Amino acid sequence: MDVPAITPIRSDEDSSHFSFTEEGLKWKEHELFIDDITLLRKTSLLSFGSFDELRDDLRTLEKI
Repeated sequence: MDVPAITPIRSDEDSSHFSFTEEGLKWKEHELFIDDITLLRKTSLLSFGSFDELRDDLRTLEKI
């Protein structure tokens, strides 16, 4: 899966579209395996979101 194909996954905020397994993650009908995610992060993707976004989401969920 290439970076343009990842863009809708990164922007999807509907948790029902995602499931996580020991092998990787599924989004709708697509599956990304851990090795694929690792390769994408090393070569193409800088992050799955900013630290500020993560922190703010956790605060909203009252996890921190």
